[in-house]
Amino acid sequence: MPIEALTSNDLELLHELQPPDWNPLAPVFDFYLRTDFCFPIKYTERGAIAGIGATIIHQHTAWLAHIIVHSGHRNKGIGGIVTKALIDQANKPGIETVLLLATSLGEPVYKKHGFIKEMDYLFFKTDQDISFNNSYTIAPFEEKFTSELLQLDKDVSGEDRHRLLAPHLKDSKLIVDNNLIQGYYLSTLGDGPVIARHKEAGAILLNLKLSQEIKKAALPETNQNGIDILTSLGLKQFLKGTRMYLGKPLSWQSEKVYNRIGGNFG
Repeated sequence: MPIEALTSNDLELLHELQPPDWNPLAPVFDFYLRTDFCFPIKYTERGAIAGIGATIIHQHTAWLAHIIVHSGHRNKGIGGIVTKALIDQANKPGIETVLLLATSLGEPVYKKHGFIKEMDYLFFKTDQDISFNNSYTIAPFEEKFTSELLQLDKDVSGEDRHRLLAPHLKDSKLIVDNNLIQGYYLSTLGDGPVIARHKEAGAILLNLKLSQEIKKAALPETNQNGIDILTSLGLKQFLKGTRMYLGKPLSWQSEKVYNRIGGNFG
């Protein structure tokens, strides 16, 4: 069969499918292989990997991620075959919504499978150093905040992502007011997600993130506060991506996402 489960033996071959400007594929697919809610696959042609992708299952939602076709095998319908296989993997009891973030190259493929455009994600970057204002008070994570942080994430994302977030909570940075979490930043997860209840918390946590990491951020176009903050810090938009869904529209608070996790998790 052309579609098979990807294995650890395939990791060293993934560089042949590496798109420019994407993070290295092998560590990401290694994570998928080691994680019980991720299901990576490959499409092979004459024994060579021609396409890859992964399905990520949360409680009531699923994400399709890293759908990539080898540059030497494009325009053969492989992207559509991989997408259909991933949709079939997501067709499990309780899954109501399937999501993905599409490049301009992939969007027409996903539309053919019934995906609907929800909104754009906007990508910003700068080459300038950004200093952190030390007058801001950042709270370290404490175990007592676990359930509240996970509930904040669920309220904003509309998804139950606790299995994804849990290993990173100990390294989270928080804005806390009257013992209530106003926002969080997870530096060790993906692109460093920032979620905040209001602009003030979002501004502090974005400032912290951009002072510590690569000077990039990506957020939904609906978060005008976040866009204003990034612009004020000197970042400029350089790219768009399309968030799409299949099935039931997801109820979530996109205006509170100040930086995404990644193209594979939103």
